[in-house]
Amino acid sequence: MSHRYRIYRNCEQSLVDYITTELPNSDWQDIRVLKAFTEAYEGKLPAIVISFEDSDIIRTEIGSDSYYENLTVYFRLFCKNDGQRLDLVAWLISKLIVGIDYYEEIVGEGEITSKTLTGRITINKFTTNRKELANTENLVKQDRCRHLLGCVVRVSIKLGE
Repeated sequence: MSHRYRIYRNCEQSLVDYITTELPNSDWQDIRVLKAFTEAYEGKLPAIVISFEDSDIIRTEIGSDSYYENLTVYFRLFCKNDGQRLDLVAWLISKLIVGIDYYEEIVGEGEITSKTLTGRITINKFTTNRKELANTENLVKQDRCRHLLGCVVRVSIKLGE
C-alpha cells in the first residue's frame, strides 16, 4: 500500500535530497545529512540534522478562505571545530538562499516509489545561532562545535498543469 507524503515531509525530504546532492559538488566530504537529532550522536562528524519545528498558517486577507503557510525548518550543524562550523553554515546559507525544488513523493513499503517536481521552496528569513558553551572540554564531542541555522520557508506549489 502506498501513500503520499504531506507538505512537511515532502519539504523535509526535498531539502535532504538537495543538500545531499550539493555536498559532493562542493569541497565538502563525508558530511552526513540526517533527519533525526539522535543520529548525530551516532557515527562521525560532521553532520547536518534537518527538522521542522513549527509553522504559521496565515489568512491571505480578512474574510477569505485562502491561506498561506510559513514553515520553520532548523538545520543543526555538528562540526569537528569552530572553523568548520563557520564555513559550513556560510556554505549552507549560500546554497539555500537561491531556493530549492519542491518534490511530492509517494511512498510504498517504506521506499519512495514516485517523486514529482511540483513547486519551489523559498527561504524568507535566516536566523543563525551559536550558543557559547562553557567548559567545552566536559562536553561530548558532538556538542562542542554545534550551530543552529533556522529558516522560515514558504512552499509554492504549481497547480493543475
